[in-house]
Amino acid sequence: LRVDLACPGPVRTGIAGSSFYVRDNDGGENDDDGDAAVMSAERCARLMICGMVGPEWLFRETWMAKQPVLTFMFLGQYFPTMTSGLMNVLGDLRVKAWEQKLPLYKVSSWIKASRSAGASGK
Repeated sequence: LRVDLACPGPVRTGIAGSSFYVRDNDGGENDDDGDAAVMSAERCARLMICGMVGPEWLFRETWMAKQPVLTFMFLGQYFPTMTSGLMNVLGDLRVKAWEQKLPLYKVSSWIKASRSAGASGK
């Protein structure tokens, strides 16, 4: 019996269209469709299959994500104490980026959010 653990990161799906969701100020859907760090469902499924058909000694756990998500998944798994401190800082930056309706997975959005929050005195 072989058990594989698939750990997908952010995946773009159509689930937001059939659920309650937050609308932007312009009436558009607030989803990750424009975010480059979010992978398609087709790509995620392909990577899961590749992990399942690969050699058992190599693919017991398959992490599927684009950067920077994959880096943080790795750090969280192997350096949990360091990652906890780092996420305290980055979590605040991601919240500021979310408030400004910037992409949440782009480092440039975090920098932009921190600069604009600093300029407004928050």
